[in-house]
Amino acid sequence: AGYGKGRPVRWDHPRFHIIYWNNGPLYLSPHRWGDPGCSAQATAECGACRAVSGITHGRFDCVHSCIRLLGKEGSGYREEVRSMVVLGSNMCVEYDLRAMYSFQKLESQVCITEQAIAAIPCRVLRGEVDPGQCGVRVGNLPPAPAQRPSSMMLRFLQSHC
Repeated sequence: AGYGKGRPVRWDHPRFHIIYWNNGPLYLSPHRWGDPGCSAQATAECGACRAVSGITHGRFDCVHSCIRLLGKEGSGYREEVRSMVVLGSNMCVEYDLRAMYSFQKLESQVCITEQAIAAIPCRVLRGEVDPGQCGVRVGNLPPAPAQRPSSMMLRFLQSHC
């Protein structure tokens, strides 16, 4: 094992968990785009073509960029990274990268697209896919007291460490 000239780095087990801390709320809609109840400022999935709309409004454009950086051709995601947690002031989205890639292969969606990164959490919110099967969990966080806007994020971190 080890690394050096001509020898690739080999990771025996994942070593990293990444936290993406968004400075503000995330907008992810359980409703399909265009349906009643779907906010124009939310990231949502189209009911007809399953494309994702409003990714910049929902603040998932930066999340998508970050997860794309974790991609690795042929194996989905880098082996040394286990998960990524996206925290906003109102919700958290947890991506188990190995489980999500297995789900992406089942769905014939192995590319790291907006569809994979933003639509899977929308489908979880609608109850269409099981979080354990797709590797994505979505949780709403309770409103924080005005004097401590980041307290819910700290509570989330304390419960997961």
